[in-house]
Order: sequence, then structure tokens, then C-alpha cells
Amino acid sequence: MNNKKVVSAIAIGVALATPLIGFAQPTTVSGVTNLINKALGIIQYVFFIVAAIFIIVAAFKYLTAQGDPEKVGAARQMVIYAVIGIAVALLALVIDNIAADFLGTSAPAEITPGNF
Repeated sequence: MNNKKVVSAIAIGVALATPLIGFAQPTTVSGVTNLINKALGIIQYVFFIVAAIFIIVAAFKYLTAQGDPEKVGAARQMVIYAVIGIAVALLALVIDNIAADFLGTSAPAEITPGNF
């Protein structure tokens, strides 16, 4: 997969989720904040799904490499990049919660599929 396909897949996921968010029409600052948190939660779900797909594609490439060192190396790189991406995303969630605790505010509510 090249970068254009990945960006296109993410853009399609966000475009499909945007109408769900658009029905809210917030009129207060807290409403706008909640709307942004919901949008970011949906983007997080899309990110983790794309990362899981990357790992599956990399595993398929590894299995079909037939011992070719170039293909095995490419598959290994895909897995490494996907794992690094997941680690960075999880670190961002942890930092968000730590910052909220440090500042004495509540962290944004976790977005669940039935919650938006």
C-alpha cells in the first residue's frame, strides 16, 4: 500500500463519520468541546482500525514472501511502523489523562460506539 491509499482510506473514514457528528449543532462552548472530543474519538477508532489492517496486510506479505529477503524486510517494516503508530496513539491517550489529572480537570469522556 502506498501513502496515497492510506490517506484516502483515512479521509473516507472521517468523511463517513462526519455526518454523525454534524447533527449535534452545539450552541455553547462546552457543546463545541464535546463535539470536538467526539470527533477525535471517532478518528482514534479509525486510526486503530487502520493500524490493525496494516498488521494483517504485513502478516499476509510475510507469509507470501517465500523467503525473499526484500519482501520479508518490507513486511517487517510495515509491522514495526504499525506498532510504533499504535504506541504513539496510546501514549497520546495516556498523556491526555495525565495532563487532565495534573490540571485538576476531568479527562474527555471515552467515546463508545453507542455513545455518539
